[in-house]
Amino acid sequence: MRVPVLLRPGVDAGGRHRAGYPRAMHRLRALALAAGFSLAIAIVALFYVWSAFALALAATQWFARLDGRDDRGLHRGRPAGGRLPAGRAGRGVGARWDPHAGAARMAQRRRDLAALRRDPARAHWAPLAERRQVADPATVARWEARYRELLAHPRRRAFAARALEGEFFSDAQIDFLLDPSRRVTCAHLQPVEQALRAAGAPMTVGEPGFLWTEWSLDGPRLLREMPLPGVHWQVPAAHPRDPQPGYLRCPACGSRIEGGFGASFPPA
Repeated sequence: MRVPVLLRPGVDAGGRHRAGYPRAMHRLRALALAAGFSLAIAIVALFYVWSAFALALAATQWFARLDGRDDRGLHRGRPAGGRLPAGRAGRGVGARWDPHAGAARMAQRRRDLAALRRDPARAHWAPLAERRQVADPATVARWEARYRELLAHPRRRAFAARALEGEFFSDAQIDFLLDPSRRVTCAHLQPVEQALRAAGAPMTVGEPGFLWTEWSLDGPRLLREMPLPGVHWQVPAAHPRDPQPGYLRCPACGSRIEGGFGASFPPA
């Protein structure tokens, strides 16, 4: 179909091309192409600049964690007063990271471990220090103090050998393990505690009135099958990907038994 003359760009009413029109259109198209190309280059350059900045920020945080600092650049264990101890100031945000700090700590750990092996009075802690990669004198001194304390007690000295293997039980836990008739929860929760002990469930004694077991508690079933007046079953609210175990709690006494994710109790 023939296009009307008046609708053709650059053509006058008589069908003749206007003077200078082809050259002007070529210039306009060239300018538009150059502008689009420049805009594309600017967008790509901005993307690479942003990627480099994000990579530098991630690397800084990673090195800061290796150096013992948190996400804000502050050392973990900062006092509540807000000031860093002497010798640690000036290592916050914007401070230069020392790439040799990790190597220096590892070298110090090797020196502490070698000194521990050479010391006859403390050499018995060398295997545990090697496994845990901790050999500083303060930590070993705490281990030794607990070890001597257990050896001096007539009933608890049997657990001194387990301390050398890294099992540092509290006095309440040891007394609980040595006495099968011992109860740590209130009278309202003792039926469950007694049933757990009779079944051989591994249990850990916490603060007064608190007991934790590795087994998974079926709280609704326990409330139905056992006389537990005033006892409540509670499950903490948690993210679906991070479930939390439920626990039996006595509001009147403040005592509770918390379960884990092991075998179900009572068994099916």
